[in-house]
Amino acid sequence: MNALKKTLILVPLILLTISLQAQFNGKVYLDENRNGSFDKGEKLLPGIAVSNGETVVLTDRDGNYSLPAYKKARFVFVTIPAGYKSSGDFFHRISENKNPDFGLIKYERTAKKARFIQIADTETYEYGEWIDNLRDYSKFNDVGFIVHTGDICYEKGLHFHAETINTKTMGLPVFYCIGNHDLVEGDYGEQLFESLFGPVYYSFDAGNTHFIVTPMRRGDYKPSYNNNQVFNWLINDLKHVDPKMNLVVFNHDLLTYNDQFIFSGRGSKEINLNEHNLKAWIYGHWHINFKKQHGENGPVSVCASTPDKGGIDHSPSNFLVYDIAENSKINITPRYSFSTKSIVINAPVGNNVLLNEFGNLMVSVNTYHTVSATKNVVATITNSNGEKMKFPLFRNSDWNWSAEIKPDIKLNIDERKLVVKATFENSETAIQERSIGIILENNKQDILKLQWVTNVKSNIWMAPPIEAKGKLFVATIDDFGMKNCGIHAIDAESGLQFWDFKTESSVKNTFCYSNGKILATDLLGNSYALDAETGKLVWEKALGKNGLGAFNTGSVVDKGIFYTGFGNYLQAIDVETGETIWTNEEWQGGEGATSTMIVAGNVLIAASNWRALYAHDLKTGKLLWKKSDNGYSSRSSTATWENDTLYVASQKGIGMINAKTGEVYNYFETPYNLQVATKPIITGNRIIIGTSHDGIAAFNKKSGEEIWHTKTGKAMFYSAPYSKPESETVESAPVLFNGMVLFGASDGFIYTLNPETGEVIQKVNLGAPIFAPVTPLLKSFFVVDFGGNVYRFLQTNLK
Repeated sequence: MNALKKTLILVPLILLTISLQAQFNGKVYLDENRNGSFDKGEKLLPGIAVSNGETVVLTDRDGNYSLPAYKKARFVFVTIPAGYKSSGDFFHRISENKNPDFGLIKYERTAKKARFIQIADTETYEYGEWIDNLRDYSKFNDVGFIVHTGDICYEKGLHFHAETINTKTMGLPVFYCIGNHDLVEGDYGEQLFESLFGPVYYSFDAGNTHFIVTPMRRGDYKPSYNNNQVFNWLINDLKHVDPKMNLVVFNHDLLTYNDQFIFSGRGSKEINLNEHNLKAWIYGHWHINFKKQHGENGPVSVCASTPDKGGIDHSPSNFLVYDIAENSKINITPRYSFSTKSIVINAPVGNNVLLNEFGNLMVSVNTYHTVSATKNVVATITNSNGEKMKFPLFRNSDWNWSAEIKPDIKLNIDERKLVVKATFENSETAIQERSIGIILENNKQDILKLQWVTNVKSNIWMAPPIEAKGKLFVATIDDFGMKNCGIHAIDAESGLQFWDFKTESSVKNTFCYSNGKILATDLLGNSYALDAETGKLVWEKALGKNGLGAFNTGSVVDKGIFYTGFGNYLQAIDVETGETIWTNEEWQGGEGATSTMIVAGNVLIAASNWRALYAHDLKTGKLLWKKSDNGYSSRSSTATWENDTLYVASQKGIGMINAKTGEVYNYFETPYNLQVATKPIITGNRIIIGTSHDGIAAFNKKSGEEIWHTKTGKAMFYSAPYSKPESETVESAPVLFNGMVLFGASDGFIYTLNPETGEVIQKVNLGAPIFAPVTPLLKSFFVVDFGGNVYRFLQTNLK
């Protein structure tokens, strides 16, 4: 054979050898003995997707796969099918194994359903009770997997999570997305993430849903991957997905606020995920609880607040539980961290009880257990003769149960007992008992007396009740169900409910009353005017919200003009017609602050979290001045205007400012974090204000010297940004009420204090956090709690 022929034969053989060496070959098998390696006789699994980060192939009828070379490949990974979990990692590093096999084991939790937990933005390297909450809830509620949607955070956080929150320690599969703060220093931004968690994009199935994890496009350090690389893999992955399956995508941030979720590659290449049965885009990054429906029948996007601390927009410390039903509907339930078998009888209050006009006794209980929903609540009343009356309570909200009964036993006024027992779904129980008695209306006692309590069947956030013409108006939230949110009208004397109006999403902060109309704006930036008498809609308008974050700012009304919205959809609206008088064109960006806008003469005071404190001309909307120094860029508190001076809390200090010019008369730092939705109140030479970690405090308004400081209990869960255990948080603005300071706190108590000394005069435990200011009315006041309860109290020792 001549040299030329030898060469022609040899070259293809060499190329074939090189090609074979560059391929990845292996098998997917049922690891029946769970030892992590293939043993003779174990079943090989056909039709399982395996990828090198670009190409995706299915195993053949014998469970084997062969993947071509891909120069950017660092992993080969398997798409875990529904009804299985990996017996080891779902990925193999190419540097460690050229021909990886994948073992799977049967896993009933994902065989027929998709139930999972999302956590986001934990940003910690310290162990906390929230981790136990996650593990225990997953164990007792048949959760299929946990997904962390990024910002794990920095090197110490990444190592901590890899060691502490993983498939082995949590008892179920745990998946991770990469966030902007997870791209850290190294040869490339995702290097440390990959060494701990594996590939930054991959997929798996559960129930009737295909899940795809995609990476953050940018971060603190530049990643080695690019959008086109992810796009190419995504196209190949979706080719092997049954078009009847749901599609859910996890990422650290939202892809789009628009209706069509279009993922782009290089040049004009793109894929419309809506056309692949996209049901949800689930993300974090913003530290908020927020859900949006994209189009009438389109997918939803869902953002979760943090499980270990308060959210940036004061969303509660929680993790989200998702259930995707066979009909593809997604149910989302927040579980608030840090609450362990809490139970409080909030009616009757104290030892003395007033029967209502029908001779009935109201028994109301707030109870909550992070790791398990409440199954039932039963009460027993025992009199001095040992006679017992046992009756069930009925669920009103995720926190509250109640019953109205006519006692059929004699209740001795000196010896009586009420015992309430809550049983949770995991069979744990909580019990509280209290001595009570029945008193008549004319038997006055020097106590804080509950006149009535009613529940509006949903949670209540920072919106204070409004009293007008004999009615009390209350706003509710339902961030993820978006069914039980709106405005409710209640008879101020009896507590009987008149009407309810459903808004598109939650009404989270201050709403208004003007000229017979209730005015409110919801989380999605929709404004409503309702007839206060009937609850009928007078007008409605979308303000033009077209991006994140959520609308949490409180609105204000002045002289027939409704000031509402945020950033470039902040508007002045005519109350009667709903016509826009002016729209803000001066600033945008940041997140909606939890402060309520105020009118100070001819000036509107507004704010953006992460940006500034803003002052607008009331008539034109023109920006007069802004402040971002001294912590005003990250403030949450509502301003107070008194004697032509604006009192404004920054992140840690309090300033006295000319509302027209922005001139600062005085500013002093406090030793406390003031990043709460409270408000300074002025009495004499004192400024009194709540804090995010240390209860409530009073300062000399000129010198800034602390006059007194009163601690509250630790919050039942955490809402102020980055507040954690053991924070003593006061989000609600204190009010001056008949010579006392009156406020509710996140520990679930109402407090009355001596304004001179800060001494606690009385406190009442309602058993659910209180975020909204109280509403005084003569010698009584109204207060709402997070469990959806509305109370009217009378201070009977007032002269």
